[in-house]
Amino acid sequence: MLSHLRIDDTQVLQVGAYVGYAAAGRIVVKMRELEQATGVNRETVRVFLRLGLIPAPVSQGPRTADYDDTHVRAINAVRSLQREQGLSLEQIRKAMAGDVASFPRRASGYQHLDELVAARLGIDNDMIPVTAVLPRNPLALSDAPAMRRVGAIDVKTIDGQPHVTRGDAQMLALWGNMRAAGFQEKFGFSPKQLKIYVEHATALAKWEIETFVALAEGAVEEDAAAGMVLNALSDMLGCFALIRTKVALRELAKKRTAASRRKPGTATKEQKTGAGE
Repeated sequence: MLSHLRIDDTQVLQVGAYVGYAAAGRIVVKMRELEQATGVNRETVRVFLRLGLIPAPVSQGPRTADYDDTHVRAINAVRSLQREQGLSLEQIRKAMAGDVASFPRRASGYQHLDELVAARLGIDNDMIPVTAVLPRNPLALSDAPAMRRVGAIDVKTIDGQPHVTRGDAQMLALWGNMRAAGFQEKFGFSPKQLKIYVEHATALAKWEIETFVALAEGAVEEDAAAGMVLNALSDMLGCFALIRTKVALRELAKKRTAASRRKPGTATKEQKTGAGE
């Protein structure tokens, strides 16, 4: 649900996943209004500023400072990382600086971190060295080119060293988690298997955008549409994860039932095929 902060009779600042803009341009607010918009008190806002977690005020005088939608998004992102991921402010600060060991463990947490870095620096494609991922994936240097070949990540050489974005670094780290959990090359698992995820994710994302544009264009104002997209990025990812989990559990149950019905000593179809080759 979006909460609303009335700036005056004609300007409404929508707070939550999206911050609206006034017709004349970006809405600028004072500290009191920033507190109301985010639910965070000024003492906490000042801590965020001191740690460099949110941008400096857009303008500042001896006794007053101005803030805008960027600050609202950044504060919301910090709070989400605290509540949903259990990260401390110091961990968030380190993660923003590229410390992979401090990155959120779940993809949803990275989304908030990405929003925070984008708001803080004005960009969302900072590159960090692949070597920074080694604490969470000791084989990151060999995984990076393998994942690049299937289109899962992009790798850029800077000063002779491979670099990736924070998002791609997170994927490298997650593959390290998979390997540590037992998904290892000696059992036939490798980054090459990410290819099917890339293909399906690409097709799904294209369908989502095409469907959204077809339904929303001309019916929903651009500002409101932007808010809908930001909400959907998070909510539909959760829906997809739940559907995927439900289907995976169903398929595992089928395999277990089939195995229990099979008579001892009876070869499976796959085993028979293999024996005849």
